[in-house]
Amino acid sequence: MKKKTLSAIFLLVGTAVGSGLITLPMVLSQIGILKACGLMLLCTFVAYVSALARCELNLQSKCDFTLEDVGLHFSGRMAALLGNVCLKILSFSLLSAYIYGLSSVFMPGSATLKIIIAGMLFVLFLFASSDVLRINKYSCLILISMVIVTVVTAYTKIKFTSLSLATGTAICSNIYVVLPILFTSFGFHGSLHSLTKFCKNDSKMIQRACLWGCAISASIYLIWYVSITLLLKSVHENLLNPLNVHEWLSLLKSLIPGYLIGGLVVFTISTSMIGVGIALMDDLHRLADRCHLGCSPIMRRILLSGLTVLPAMFVAVWIPEAFINVLSFSGCILAILAIMLPLFLLSKLTGQLHFNILNSGTWRIFLWLFSVGIIVCECLHLLGS
Repeated sequence: MKKKTLSAIFLLVGTAVGSGLITLPMVLSQIGILKACGLMLLCTFVAYVSALARCELNLQSKCDFTLEDVGLHFSGRMAALLGNVCLKILSFSLLSAYIYGLSSVFMPGSATLKIIIAGMLFVLFLFASSDVLRINKYSCLILISMVIVTVVTAYTKIKFTSLSLATGTAICSNIYVVLPILFTSFGFHGSLHSLTKFCKNDSKMIQRACLWGCAISASIYLIWYVSITLLLKSVHENLLNPLNVHEWLSLLKSLIPGYLIGGLVVFTISTSMIGVGIALMDDLHRLADRCHLGCSPIMRRILLSGLTVLPAMFVAVWIPEAFINVLSFSGCILAILAIMLPLFLLSKLTGQLHFNILNSGTWRIFLWLFSVGIIVCECLHLLGS
């Protein structure tokens, strides 16, 4: 496989494989392993097809447009406004959750540490996107290696005689909590305009990147989730979800060497922050072009890097338990951004599509129903809380 294709795949994997390594064992532990794996495979398929739908819009417009530009190109100002608002909310929400989650590894509740993490992220985004992507590729390789080592360590500690794959409450009892967070775990869609730009509108390369990006992400999630859940359930038969991220990580560190868990979480969240941040920076650069921002390239990058990081930092500092709550809310926004709006814009197209699966009316209806289900689940979650 060509190096450029590998870089495109790692852009998606690095963005997708992030918070899910922490949240999935937390939120899925009560519904049973078999049910959880089935839901994960379903979300993988939805993520793949919806990613192709989003990339199709860029290919049809022959530009590396953000969703706002695509909406304006194919529909009008209302679609452009919806795409712009959803992308900004999703990107800032994810960045804030990542800052909060990363701080929980070392000093939970420390506002100072969250500000320091945001400052490091600000410095990183001052570099060119190509340099950041190179860092992201190597970070992904380290992350995958650490997942393998941690999974092997976990399996050596599992008491298989005390396990049942089907343990857990009925899936319908808390699916409204599970589904939005699970879909958010595959939320690389905000970076797809960056992917199209990187692949130079090569549809075959884009399809390979989406396919392998989803497949690798799902494989990592499945292997990680099953191994960690088996370990925890073999030690704590009636395990209840910990109250917060810090308690969850402390529980893992009591069973697996702390340096493995700490290093894994750091690389996990860091790669996701890079992917989301690059996409948001690209979007802000386009906004600056439209506003005819008159300043030097260095000052422009400093300003946009600050705009990328500061809102997320304030949310992470001021909202309690931002990690889970923000990720759940992000699932609702992602359903609009990644499924509903692209499908609506695809309905405006009359020519031949690059990806055959998008020609199927059945799959389009299925995606619509899935996205509506995500939004209903988040509404129930908000009402329940």
